[in-house]
Amino acid sequence: NSRCKCKAGKFTEDECNTEGWADIKCKRSGCNHPLSNHIRHMEYLSNIEYMAVIKLVYDINNIKASLEISYSSPKFQRDILVESVYKSVYKVLCKTIRYDPFKAPNIDTIYGTPPFERINIQQILINFSMLYFCSNKEVLISSYTFKQALMVTKFLLHSFDSWRWTVPDKHLYVYDKRLCFYPEQFSKPYSYYFCRYMVYCEMPRLAHSISSRYKATEIFGCEVLRYTLEFLYKEIQFYYLRYMDLLKKEVYNHDSPIWTMVH
Repeated sequence: NSRCKCKAGKFTEDECNTEGWADIKCKRSGCNHPLSNHIRHMEYLSNIEYMAVIKLVYDINNIKASLEISYSSPKFQRDILVESVYKSVYKVLCKTIRYDPFKAPNIDTIYGTPPFERINIQQILINFSMLYFCSNKEVLISSYTFKQALMVTKFLLHSFDSWRWTVPDKHLYVYDKRLCFYPEQFSKPYSYYFCRYMVYCEMPRLAHSISSRYKATEIFGCEVLRYTLEFLYKEIQFYYLRYMDLLKKEVYNHDSPIWTMVH
């Protein structure tokens, strides 16, 4: 019907008409076609396109259910920051299934495109290994060879990428004056990085329609390492104490060469 505002599953009004069964008529004013016409364009989908739609529907339902559970919780138990991330992803998925359900959702519209720091954690730890275990003979004699240091670095990177970040809390971060480590020395708050971590590293574990997740060590760098290193160290079983002591020394040194070394 030429007066119908629904065209091949794309709707020009705010709400989609999804009520009723496929054998009844469209309920929009002036329409008289079968409601099944709304999905007729899906009859000739490839398996890949069909699965893309199924994943979108599945993820939308799951995220909506998670939000409803959160909304029903007492206010003091709700995490507004995590809710905001879920809502942002939910809106992107809904927009995708409404206008272009056969393409991966573009989550870059939420917080921008990774990486979010100039030099990533992977490069920083490689720089650290080069600094201490490739040319510093005093350290070499007392601790690890360069090859051993790289193995420890690989383990630490894997642990960081597997570790789930701590939810931001204004009382969480205690700054040590001996390290000259203060909030004002950061260009962005921890919550800024946490939201981006949720979208690019955590949500893809839960939402299958989102493209492959990033590794946190690939898209975050100096500031995230300073924010999280102590918490990571306390929560994982890391036995290489000499390595960690040296790493902390450099991470909390704003003039350390590990931030600028080029290979």
